[in-house]
Order: sequence, then structure tokens, then C-alpha cells
Amino acid sequence: MGKQRQEASSDAVNLCHAVAGMRPSRTTSMVVLAMLGAAIVLLAGAAVFLSSDSFRRMLIDSLAARSGRRIEVNGRFRVDFISFTPHVVAERVIIGNPPWMPPGNTAEIERLSLVCDIPLPWRKTTIRKLEMTGATLHLIRDEASRTNWQTHAPGTPRGGSGHLIRRLYMPNARLDLNDARRHIQFSGKVSAHDVRGADGATWLRIAGAGQLNGRAASFALNGDPLATASRERPYRFTFAERSAAARLSGRGFLPRPFAIDALDATFEVTGASMHDIFFLVGMHLPNTAPFRMSGKLTRRGPRSTFSDMQAHFGESDLGGTIVTERIRDRSHVTADLHASSFRLVDLGRHDASGAPIRTKAAKPLLLPDVQLPLNVLNRRDAAIRFSADTLLMRSMPLHAFDATGTLDRGVLKVPELSAAFRDAHVTGSVTIDARHETPITDADLRVSGLQLGQFFRKAGSQPPLEGLLYARVQIAGRGNSLHQVAASANGTLTAVLPRGSMRASLAELAGPNLRGLGLMLSDKDAATPVRCALASFQARSGTLNAAHLVIDTEPVLITGVGSVDLDSEAVDLTLRGAPKHVRLVRMRSPVYVRGSITHPSLGVNPGRLLAQAGEAAALGIALTPLAAALALVDPGLAQDADCSALVQQGNTH
Repeated sequence: MGKQRQEASSDAVNLCHAVAGMRPSRTTSMVVLAMLGAAIVLLAGAAVFLSSDSFRRMLIDSLAARSGRRIEVNGRFRVDFISFTPHVVAERVIIGNPPWMPPGNTAEIERLSLVCDIPLPWRKTTIRKLEMTGATLHLIRDEASRTNWQTHAPGTPRGGSGHLIRRLYMPNARLDLNDARRHIQFSGKVSAHDVRGADGATWLRIAGAGQLNGRAASFALNGDPLATASRERPYRFTFAERSAAARLSGRGFLPRPFAIDALDATFEVTGASMHDIFFLVGMHLPNTAPFRMSGKLTRRGPRSTFSDMQAHFGESDLGGTIVTERIRDRSHVTADLHASSFRLVDLGRHDASGAPIRTKAAKPLLLPDVQLPLNVLNRRDAAIRFSADTLLMRSMPLHAFDATGTLDRGVLKVPELSAAFRDAHVTGSVTIDARHETPITDADLRVSGLQLGQFFRKAGSQPPLEGLLYARVQIAGRGNSLHQVAASANGTLTAVLPRGSMRASLAELAGPNLRGLGLMLSDKDAATPVRCALASFQARSGTLNAAHLVIDTEPVLITGVGSVDLDSEAVDLTLRGAPKHVRLVRMRSPVYVRGSITHPSLGVNPGRLLAQAGEAAALGIALTPLAAALALVDPGLAQDADCSALVQQGNTH
């Protein structure tokens, strides 16, 4: 019997070899049996090795070498590769930062479970399930956009399109995010898991709460279910984020799931102040009245475009397009913004009703003290255009305002700006150097053809002074507001009235004489021609000191001294006149101009007027530099006949 079984076995082997086209032999049969036995031994040995500490160490070292990170598994570690869905379970896992980031940990995970499809050459591996419990994540992005969560070194191409995750479960993970690039700091709890709605639909929900940029905030993102995600169609999501004072919501999609370098979304945000946007997205904006904003966001790699933007705050509006991108490792912004109406009073801190918040001692200023975030310009590059149909600065509305500038490493240069102020034309240039702790502003502005008759006019009477004014302002100051710049300004302010008219009572009062006082009291509106008027001030630490103050009229040559404090906006000027004709009675009391820039008042000191008599000595000033002052404002003014005569008159004294 034994011999028969042996012969039957030999016949079976011979049959297999015959089918395979091989010549049967006893040696071949023995080799096949030996190979089968060796395979069984190897499989058994592999199973033992895969469960050994040696394999565990080798696998961890291999993963660490490939990722360039320190990886530790200080608890249980189980690997099952002999399956159509290989899986790994590891406990007390520590994953270090990559070599391009500072030393530290990216994640500490109490339990990590990973299940994936068996790798095959013709298909991309899919992660069927990723679970992390008891996780703490420390995520960092620096100003150069390098992160500790990216898998490839900066500047190297990514290998493929990544792996799809079919299920993500991460309950109550501790997250610390420090994003220097986007100015976001978050510390709190985040969870990610599938959610099933009342209609039976399932979606991915990622939600969190904690401190966002120093304020309590929460957020939630609902996305398409991961189980049905595909690289052939966009991955859609909605999002909502809120803090105590602002709300952000929107919807969007990833054109290439799950490559977050490509994104399309629409958004809406509302709040008590645009400054509160910082506590949601890290964007620095000034304080404003309560606002609402909407727009579109398109991101393609390092380039993000905010388009169709519309913002409304107080009675102001602002819209346009902003593009941000990385150029040679630097952030560059291109902005084209337009406002139908832009009121500076809508900037600054406001209460819940939208009213500006001022201290009891504060008073409305001609130049507002709204703090602008100029320091954020530091180390940035940009090309900016801003235009407004109306730019309202208290009682001074500028129309058709247009300014174009460039920002280079913290220095903003606006070589040309233009606007219309009532019937006048305003042009000039501005440079803001934000590289210092307190920004420095240099301004050179010209005003042409400003009609003085529209100021200080009382109902039913003629204005005290009429004519077209030409002016130039050249100042440099420090601060984050227009008021701070003016209050620290050094430079010059020069204004010229080539010709015009003055109420005779004012001209004669500056004489001064009793007849002029009588005309003022009788409120007569007779006018006298002004041949030329010039006011030239030197600015020192925010105080304008009169270097030249001259009004040449037919009856009187008026000169003056004094100052204007740009911090308090207080005016303190004194005018004296030298009559050109004989007056029977003349008094030496001067005319003073007091009050504020926006509400000046003119008057005399009656006691001084009655106590003094005789000739009044005209105030002596140096008229020789007047020609240079005229040319500074407008080269053509130095050739004006009447103003040239005034200069010549000064040269003969």
C-alpha cells in the first residue's frame, strides 16, 4: 500500500510538470517540496518578526528617516500587514517638528489608529480610517509660510496628490496654533467626526472653541462626507466663525480635494468694528462704526484674490479687489479700492449705537485722531490705489479723491494724489515710513483757487475777506493719525491771495482808528480791494509760527504775528495796520484773532483802544524773502503785478 501511495504521489507531481511543459524527475519533486516548506517557515518567521520589538524599531526608524522627524511610540504598537486592509495601532505617540522648523513637537497622541487599503502599483492608497484620541497638536507657520505640518521641505515639489481619508475621528483634541504668516493665534479644543442629520445625510463636521487672538471664539465647518469624496469633483463645505463682537460665515469648495492651496469661497462678516476681524482671521484693520462686509475669495497656490468686496460702516462704504501673494519669500498686496462716501468720523471707536466714543475733555478736531494701523505696513510690499467720490473730514469734504501708491519694505510712497475741495483743486504727495516704532509722515500738498468768501460768512452780510487762495503745505510729523502727525509737525505752510476784497470796516479797524470801529459797529458791508495777501508759517513741533503775515489793501497795509497750535488747534494771531492816508484820529490797539481753527473770532481790546492815542508804529517785518515765498506756492504768483509791487515796497523800506 505504501508503495502504491508513493507511486500515486509521483504520478501527481509528474502530471503537474507535464502540464507545465517540464521533464519530470524525482529531484524536481524534492525541490518543490523544499520550497513549500521554506515558504511556510518564512511566513511563520515573518509573523513572529512583525510582532517583535526589532521590527517595531526598524519600522519607526524608517518612518522617521523618510519624514525627517523624530517619532516615538512609548506604548503598545501593533501592525497587521497580512490583510487586504492593513492597519496600525500605536499608543503614546510623539511626532517631532521637521528640520526646517524650530525644535519641538508637532503632535502628542495617546492612541493612533490607521487603516488603509493594501498598496497596489496601479492605484493610489486610500486611508480608510484615521482615529486620534487624546491628541495635542502644536501647529506653527512662520512669516516665510513654512509650517511644521507640511510633509515636504519648502521649495521641493510634492509627490502626487496625497491620500484620500474616508473617515476621520478626532474627539476633543487640544490645539495650539501660532500662524505668524496670517497673524492668527489659537488655543483651544477641536473635534472632527462624521455627523448624521435628521434627513439621514452624513457630513464631516470640524468644530472648535477657545482663545483666538486673545478673544473667546468658536468655529464650525461642515463638509461633504469623506466616504464619497472624489478627486474627480470639488469638495464642498460651509463654515461659520464667531467671537464676542464679530460673525464670519460663508461657503466654498476645494477644486482638488484635499489640496488646500486651491480654494473658492464666498463670505459675509459683520461686527461692532472692523478691528474685530483681527480676532477672527488675523487681518489688521482700523476701528470703525458697526459694519458688514461681503466678498469672494479665490486662492491658487501662493496667490489669494478677494474680489467683489463690499463693506459698509456708519455712513461710509468701501469696495474693490485685494490680491495677496508670495513673491520671492515676501508678501505682496495689490489693492484697488473705491468708496462712494468715506467719512473719517466713521473710523475710530464707536459704541453699540454707532456713535463715536470721546472722552469728556475731548472736542471735535479738524484733523481726526483716529488711530490707523500704520505699523502693519512694516516689512510689507504693496501697490495700492484708493479713490472716493466724497472723502469727508468733518466740515471739509474732498470730492473726486484719487491716490495711487507703492509700499516697499515698510515705506509707503504716494507720489501723486488729487482731489477737489469745494471749488479748489488739491494735489500733492505723501510718504509714510512705518519702519519705526512711531511712523513718520512727509507731506507736500498744494491748494489752488480756494474761494475765501465761502468761509466766515454770516447770513445777510458779506464775508470779511474774498478772493482765490493758493497754498502749499510741506511738513513732516510722527504718529498713527492725522492729528498726531500735525501735532508733531515740522516744516512750512504758505498761503497767498493774489487779489481780492476785504470789508472796509475790517481793514480800517486793523488801522486802527475810531472811524474803522464805527464802520464795524454799524455793520456796513463796503469792501476795499486787496492787492495781495501772504501768510507764511514755520512749523516747529506742531506749532505754526507766523514768519510773514501781510495784507495789502488800498487804505491800510496790515501785518501780523502769532501762532497756531496744531495739537489744540488754538489760534492766537495779532494784526496791526499802517494807514496809507491821513487819519485825524488813530488808535494803536491791534486786532486779534482768537478761538480755534474751525471757529476763529476777530476783535479788539476796548480798554487798550481808549487808553492809547497818537501814532501807531507799524509792525516791522522782513519783506525781502516774500518773493521766494510766492514762488514756493506757485512760480506764477511771483510775477503777479500787485504781489510784485508788495515785494518791491518791502525792498524799499
